[in-house]
Amino acid sequence: MLFSFTIYEAALHTLIGGKEVMRGQLLRLLELEHSRNIRTQVIPIGHAIPSALSGSLVIMETINNEQYAYVETHGTNALHSDPCLVGELSRRHAMIRAQALNVQGSVRLIRKTMEQL
Repeated sequence: MLFSFTIYEAALHTLIGGKEVMRGQLLRLLELEHSRNIRTQVIPIGHAIPSALSGSLVIMETINNEQYAYVETHGTNALHSDPCLVGELSRRHAMIRAQALNVQGSVRLIRKTMEQL
């Protein structure tokens, strides 16, 4: 399985649980750098397209190449299987990822953020 995560930089600066908790979370993201099947990319502040900030979007593909999209926004969530809608959401996801730093740039930004705590 391959997992790819795209995180908006502002989430790295939001002190949920205090500095030590955030430091631990950032350290965990850095530990994932060496994983063969997990990729984390950060969208720098000011680079996100508006749809990237409206909630979470998860694109899933089964071993039978069936695609699903899970969307979560304020007060609602839904799992979509309609190929047209899933295709549209997959393209939106691709546009969001295109705004992100590459993996190495993301690691540098996460490390810098952790050092500033």
